[in-house]
Amino acid sequence: MALSFASSSASSRLALLAEKNVAFKDRTLDKALADELCNIAWSLCDWIYKEHGARLGFTGLRQFQQYVKKSCSELALIQDLAIPIFSRGLICLSKPAPALLISS
Repeated sequence: MALSFASSSASSRLALLAEKNVAFKDRTLDKALADELCNIAWSLCDWIYKEHGARLGFTGLRQFQQYVKKSCSELALIQDLAIPIFSRGLICLSKPAPALLISS
């Protein structure tokens, strides 16, 4: 399971979410920050599953994520936003930027 960068636990991820949320209250039109908040919020599922999944009775991360989505419509929406944002970031990182052709 790939976990979020720059985190060592669910509690550190939650603290980062709280910190970014404070910043977002003053910058509600900042799309990059909104994207980051979605990714941080949804990645909490990964961390919570890693730390507590077996004890909670889930057999896999996907099962836990489906449970979270059914239990919380807000997190279901966050996941719908976070996955394409994260995927777009991976695509951007994996493909070199096209060279600009400037004609004289």
